[in-house]
Amino acid sequence: MNPIRGFQNAKLGVKLGLGFVVMLSISLTLVANDQRSMSSSEESFGDFGRIATNSLLIANVEKGLLGTAVSARDYQLAPTAENMAKLDSSRQLFQDTLKTARDAIKNPERTRILAEMGETQNSYDSTVVKTTKLIDTQMRILSEEMTPLGVSVRQAISDTNDLAQKANDLELSSDLGKINESFLLARLSVYKFLQSNNLDDQKRINEELKEAEDALKDALSKPNDASLNQRLTSIGADVPRYRAMADKFTDATAQRNQLAMEAARLRGTLLGQINKVMESQKADQDKLKQQVAQDFSTARWFAWSGLAVALLIGVLCAFGLTRTIAGAVQTMTRAMQALAQGDTKVEIPARGRGDEIGAMAAAVQVFKENAIERIRLEAEQAAENEAKEKRTRAVERLIGDFDGQMASILRTVSSAATELDSTAQSMSATAEETSRQATASAGAAEQTSANVQTVASAAEEMTGSLMEISRQVSRSTGIANDAVNQAEQTDATVQGLAQAAQKINEVVELISSIAGQTNLLALNATIEAARAGEHGKGFAVVASEVKNLANQTAKATQDITAQIASIQDETNGAVTAIRGIGGTIRQMNEITTTIAAAVEEQNAATAEISRNVAQAAAGTQEVSLNVGQVMEASAQTGSAATQVLGAASELSQQAEMLRTEVERFLAGIRAA
Repeated sequence: MNPIRGFQNAKLGVKLGLGFVVMLSISLTLVANDQRSMSSSEESFGDFGRIATNSLLIANVEKGLLGTAVSARDYQLAPTAENMAKLDSSRQLFQDTLKTARDAIKNPERTRILAEMGETQNSYDSTVVKTTKLIDTQMRILSEEMTPLGVSVRQAISDTNDLAQKANDLELSSDLGKINESFLLARLSVYKFLQSNNLDDQKRINEELKEAEDALKDALSKPNDASLNQRLTSIGADVPRYRAMADKFTDATAQRNQLAMEAARLRGTLLGQINKVMESQKADQDKLKQQVAQDFSTARWFAWSGLAVALLIGVLCAFGLTRTIAGAVQTMTRAMQALAQGDTKVEIPARGRGDEIGAMAAAVQVFKENAIERIRLEAEQAAENEAKEKRTRAVERLIGDFDGQMASILRTVSSAATELDSTAQSMSATAEETSRQATASAGAAEQTSANVQTVASAAEEMTGSLMEISRQVSRSTGIANDAVNQAEQTDATVQGLAQAAQKINEVVELISSIAGQTNLLALNATIEAARAGEHGKGFAVVASEVKNLANQTAKATQDITAQIASIQDETNGAVTAIRGIGGTIRQMNEITTTIAAAVEEQNAATAEISRNVAQAAAGTQEVSLNVGQVMEASAQTGSAATQVLGAASELSQQAEMLRTEVERFLAGIRAA
């Protein structure tokens, strides 16, 4: 059997299934290759993630190390309990992060480096602890030994200086001032050295203490009072003690500095070890990047190769299916299109095939035969329908002519009846509205006449009221003028009071000036009495009393000045208020004058209103007469409109009956 012939006669499902099997085989091959590449990439990404996690752990170790260094520096600058707690927390964090990193990292090289870091960390932590203890020793020496002794020496020097001044020993007082200055500078240098850790400040401590000791020796070598010598001897013993304490303090500082340098060296070693671990992890990351890139490149090559093979096989399958299926389907489609367009002579292809195409050709052949029979039956039915249509068109033409003529006549009659009905309704409504308006006008005219009479009476009463208002306004104007004159007199009186207060203020200023000069004279007298010595003591007492009297006089003048200022403020306020009252009264006078003029104008207007009201009364009577005549005419118009409306309604009913009968007649004809 011919294989090609057998493939052509095979079912379409078999052909398509074979093609899909080939494509699925290729797809499975590509998926298997992708799965292998993904597994390799997944393993590489897992290693990369572990290295990234370990890098984060090493970064935390570095953070703990730097945090410990910062906390140690803060405690050195400010040795408080809070900073010590921060330092302990940082040390513990450094230890915990390093232990976590050592437990997590399994790479042999990095494990070795982390083991070395553990040993270095122990040394670094021990150095930090020793440094804090030396700082505590420094602060104990400073607070418990040096500070109390320094305060005691400073007080002893001050007390001895007071005794020397009382003994009028100016030379010893000067020496004690130098001793005090050197000792204070030495103490200041101690605190500066604590903050700066500068060797110049340490040198300054020794220099200032030596100057204090030399000054003490110089003071003791001079003849002094026994009690003063005893005090100087005591101070001379305390200053060397303070020097010994300062030496102990600076020695502790030197040891602290050595430990700080050792801690810095160990910290540098730890940072170097951290960098080695980071560099080792970075090298592994670079290797993983290269491996992942190579895996992706291999997977990409297999993917493109498989795609090319799949494309080639797909093209071959498509070509085979096109030749066996698509060609026959296209030929069958052209035959079916010709048959659909009415070509019953077309030949149906592939009727001898054993697949679905052959079955389709047999079915199309049946459609062809049915189409030929349908064309024959349609020709017979068309001839019969043509005869019926000729008779129907003739009847429809006659009915249409009759319907058009009757519709035109009925529209004319109906339109005329509608217009007549509308006109009658309009006339009736107009007559009713005219009657209603006339009735309302008559009532309004009567009401207007009554209102006019009322207005006339009110105008007369208003004239009398306006005359009384004019008289009262004239009286108010006179009273306002009197008030203005009194306010001006009061203003002048208060102004005189203000001027008198100002003169009193000038006198007080003169007294204050005299008191100041007296105070200066008393001060000069006191100075001269001091220069005179014992002979000027009595004069000094008198000068002191004069100074006290001058101070009391100055204080009294200040009180008087304050009171006068208060009087002036109150006087100025009274002047302002009185001037405001005068202005208000003037405004009231102007308003009453304006009211008087308005009342005069109102009298004239009221007289004119009375005259016009009389004329309006005569006019309203004439309007009432004309309104009666209009009401009679509107009644006649309403009667005529009612008659026309009845006739129009009757005509409209007759036209509607005629239209109904014609429609019934035409419907019967169309139904027949």
